[in-house]
Amino acid sequence: MPYVTEPPQLIRVDAASRPEFIVGQSPEGWWLAVETHGRGGGIFRDRDSAIAYVAEETGSMPGSVAIATAPVALKM
Repeated sequence: MPYVTEPPQLIRVDAASRPEFIVGQSPEGWWLAVETHGRGGGIFRDRDSAIAYVAEETGSMPGSVAIATAPVALKM
């Protein structure tokens, strides 16, 4: 999937190159797709479903999603 990048650690992302979504697992094991601007996201059973959601939301734009290597939280 060419629109997915997997940085070694997602702690800080430069605002100019920031992806639109971060996909990762919650501490409970759910897969999350979280918009970096905090306006959208979702909870999914598996990674493929989360990435499919992001691909639909972003039109599969290259660099639009990053895969987190640490637990991710969905803030509501």
